[in-house]
Amino acid sequence: MISKQEKALLKTEYGLLWWHDEWRSQHYMSESYQLFADALRKKNSNYLNLKQIKDDFRQDIKYLEVYNKYLRLAADCDMKLTYDKECFSLDGHKFQSLKEVEKALKLRAFL
Repeated sequence: MISKQEKALLKTEYGLLWWHDEWRSQHYMSESYQLFADALRKKNSNYLNLKQIKDDFRQDIKYLEVYNKYLRLAADCDMKLTYDKECFSLDGHKFQSLKEVEKALKLRAFL
């Protein structure tokens, strides 16, 4: 179960990336994927918590979208873009979103 603090962290892009690295990777994709696959194979979803499975899938899809954007922006600055559970960082500057990073890179503030 995710705590309130973790839920708040997951609302930020950097928090989502950090959380996925720290927690999700250790509990690979939860058991929702296996349960879902079993239900499809057996054509029986009576024992599934469909709401939880939808939430897990949405979270992982959001993660992949954010991670792909992060990788694209990181490549634009020679992979100097980093993140932790506090913010994104680039050359000592801190950002609260990838949109802010993208704007700074477009202004060529770090090139």
